[in-house]
Amino acid sequence: MKNKILGLLLLGVIIAFATYVYKYPPREVVPTIPISKEDICMDYSNEDMNQLNVNLIHKMVDGYKDNQLRYIKSEMTDDAHSIWFDLETLKKFIYQLENKARKNAVPTSSNKLGVRIYYASYPKKDEMSKFSDLKDFMSDPLKSNYGNLHTLVMIPTINTADGNVDFNPLDADTYSEGLKGKKNYLDTNLTSTTFGLLGTNKATATTSSSTGAQNHGNLIPPGDPIVEGFYP
Repeated sequence: MKNKILGLLLLGVIIAFATYVYKYPPREVVPTIPISKEDICMDYSNEDMNQLNVNLIHKMVDGYKDNQLRYIKSEMTDDAHSIWFDLETLKKFIYQLENKARKNAVPTSSNKLGVRIYYASYPKKDEMSKFSDLKDFMSDPLKSNYGNLHTLVMIPTINTADGNVDFNPLDADTYSEGLKGKKNYLDTNLTSTTFGLLGTNKATATTSSSTGAQNHGNLIPPGDPIVEGFYP
């Protein structure tokens, strides 16, 4: 009799456990992989977002308008006073900069990398067709008016014994000394490219004589000034 009761209890436990497993099947536990500071796709959710005082932004933008831009306009009818980049373009640029640097023959860490932003201006309208990076401008009613206008060019930098020097993540020869003075990067070289950022059109390099760069951000003006929050 006692064995019969124990058997019924055991059967009840088995049935209850089977019912529970059926209703609540076990889930695979995915181990949490700690994010290293060396990872490219990092989680900054625990860090505060950088902020600037609104009044300071107005003061700085007004200062540019009242000083530098005023003198520029004394020689030109008008000039751009801002440039816009879509977020994906910036993310891809930063990712490729770090990814190419890591995979190159001279591995490096992200804390040695940076971006230098050069003040620049587009070539005159009648000279744009000479440059393959600007070949689409002439067919764009807005960009065809970018000639001589103020823009930005972003070039990667790497920290060396000489400081933060411009370099090409695709060219290992530039990791120790940078681009300066190297034949492939002189202003007389009309065919080589470099890794960098100009804007909506991405320059891509496939040879050791190329380097990353990007420009072609949307300029205001001639773009619509209504979108600006800090320019009257």
